Amino acid sequence: MELSTEVAIGSLIASVLSMLVAGTTAWLTLWQRGTVKVVRPSVSPVKATTKTKANLMIGLSL
Repeated sequence: MELSTEVAIGSLIASVLSMLVAGTTAWLTLWQRGTVKVVRPSVSPVKATTKTKANLMIGLSL
């Protein structure tokens, strides 16, 4: 097989793969209906002091 034929076949394979990825992305984002579930995170009960509130706000635990 000549080099130009191999390049053409490789190009065709790359094109088909990219079209499959594009089609899958379109299917998952445009035509599939789904639900988004939001769950409120639980916070462990702590004594509500000013220091504790500040630590919770910056993500530190006592």
